Amino acid sequence: MTAQNELVSVFNAGVSAQRLMLPVYIAMFFLSLVFLLWDKEIIYDNLAKHRLILKQMRGESLQPNSPAERNDLSLFGQNNKIYFIRTFYQNSNAMQDTHILFFDQKMNFQKIISARWIQYDANAGKWNAHDVLTRTFDVSNHMVADRQSNAVLALEELPFHFQETEEWLELLSARDTLRLAKKYEIISGNSNKWYTDYYSKTASPFIALIVVFLGVPLSVFSRRSTLIFSFLVVLAAAGMFFVTNQIGNSLGAKGILPPFLAGWFGNIVFILTAYFLNRRLLN
Repeated sequence: MTAQNELVSVFNAGVSAQRLMLPVYIAMFFLSLVFLLWDKEIIYDNLAKHRLILKQMRGESLQPNSPAERNDLSLFGQNNKIYFIRTFYQNSNAMQDTHILFFDQKMNFQKIISARWIQYDANAGKWNAHDVLTRTFDVSNHMVADRQSNAVLALEELPFHFQETEEWLELLSARDTLRLAKKYEIISGNSNKWYTDYYSKTASPFIALIVVFLGVPLSVFSRRSTLIFSFLVVLAAAGMFFVTNQIGNSLGAKGILPPFLAGWFGNIVFILTAYFLNRRLLN
């Protein structure tokens, strides 16, 4: 609405740019909510299909690249446990040559459970162990050993805590990323990267709304060559947003910023920029 000075007529009629664009703001807000609530069905399912079609076109294997076995695992568990696993078989959800160290709330050593074989029974929801040696330590560090041929272990962890992630992170929806973040919070204690990515994916649907906020004040810059100017502005804004977003993700993954603030870092910077431009150019 700048090529023929339509905005001048609108402003002279006493209609502000914000009032003029209010229906667009509302529409883009609800569109952003749709993408946020159905991000998996709308975005990531189609992205996964796109990746699958590309693999088919290139003649690549459609099977996940994750190995059937994971060797020499060291993982943190819930309630102050540490796992040392020689081999975890992902297809059968079984561990071989496993040592589980238990600590109290003050990280004082309590006991060690060593088992030749541990397998998860999905029907019963239990871990069945074979050839088990339990060594318990009292306050004076005296050890009591107990050996069993078979035992049921009360472990809070489930098989997916020990499995390797088969999917590319960019193919995971916000909900799937949150589930993965909770998993890494349990097994490693450091899940900043995953929570940052989750919040970044919750922030991304609102980029369309930010683009509208930015576009309104920038549209009054030029009366001529509007198309070329708009194209250059779009390129510059996209590049700046990508850099800002990457900075936020890096700060969040390193724990410098809280995951929520890091994931929304790009959106916050551009919202403040749009607010500043609206105040300076339209008021």
